Amino acid sequence: MNLKVAGLSFGIAVVLLTGAGAAPAPAAGMQPGVKTFKEPEILTADSTRMNVLRTQLRLADTRIMNYMQQSMASVQQGHRNGLQYFAVWYRKRKTAEETSTVEIAKAIVKEALGKGLELIFPESTPFVEAIKFTGKTSMAVADKMLKVPKDDVNFFLEQVRTAEEEHIRKLLDTPADFRKTHAAELDAAKYQYLDVWMQDETKGPEGQDLPPSVQKMIDALGVPPPGSETAMRVAEGVLISHIHTIYANDESVVQGAGPHSLWDFAEIDGLMAIDRKGNTKRVCEVQRRLNPFFRPITQKECDAAQ
Repeated sequence: MNLKVAGLSFGIAVVLLTGAGAAPAPAAGMQPGVKTFKEPEILTADSTRMNVLRTQLRLADTRIMNYMQQSMASVQQGHRNGLQYFAVWYRKRKTAEETSTVEIAKAIVKEALGKGLELIFPESTPFVEAIKFTGKTSMAVADKMLKVPKDDVNFFLEQVRTAEEEHIRKLLDTPADFRKTHAAELDAAKYQYLDVWMQDETKGPEGQDLPPSVQKMIDALGVPPPGSETAMRVAEGVLISHIHTIYANDESVVQGAGPHSLWDFAEIDGLMAIDRKGNTKRVCEVQRRLNPFFRPITQKECDAAQ
C-alpha cells in the first residue's frame, strides 16, 4: 500500500501505519491458529523535510492572502472611480447647488454602504458578507464626518468622498479579519496548495497565480477576482447608488417617474455617464422596462447594438 504524507502543521510529522485488514491465511506447514505479523512500515520526515513543507505552507498562505489583498485593491479602485464618475455627473445637474446639503450627503453615504453594496455584490458568499459587514461598520463613523455648508457643490462632493474613504480604507483589513473568522476554509486551501506542490516537487505551482484547484476553493468563498472587471463592477454600482439617492430626494424626479423604478433611471444614466457607446446594449435592455417616452436611446440604435 502506498501512502502519501501531507498536511504537516505546527512542526508535527504525520506517522501512518500500514498492515490493517483481514488476517492472512496460515502459511503451508504452519499449525492452524498461528499468525505471523510484519513489522509496520513507518513513514517519517526529517527536520530538513519538515522545513521544506513548512516553507511551502507559508508560501501558500502568502499567495492566498496576496490574492485577497489584490481583490480588495480592485474594489477600492472601483469605488474611487465611481466617486469620480459621480462628481462629473453631479456637477452637470442644474439643481446641484440646491441638493448639496448635509442631509443628502448622509443619505448618499448610507445608501452606498448599504443598498449600494447589495447592488454590487448580490451574492451571499462568506467573503462578500465580510465586505458588506465592513460597509455597515463604516456608516456610523462616516456619518459623523459629514459637515456640509449649504449650496457648495465642490465641498459637498469632497465631504462625500472623504466619508466614503473611511469604508474604502477599511477594505484592506477585510482579508485579515476573514482569516480569523474562516480559518478552517483558508487552511483547507493552503493544504490543497501543498498537495499540488507535492505532486511534482521539482516544479510545483509557478508564478503568483494560484493553482486551479486552490483558485476554485477561493472562488467558492466569494472573493471577487482582482482586476479591471471587478473595479468596473464596483464603479458602476457606486455611481448608480449615488444617482439613485439624488433622484429619490428630488421631488420633481419622483413625481415625473410615476410608477417607474428610480433604480432603472439611475442605472440607465449611470451606464451612459460611464460609456454611452460601450453600454448601449445594456441600456437598451434596462429601458425596455420604461415607457417609450423615457427611453434615451432610439430603437434603431438598440437594434444596431444587438
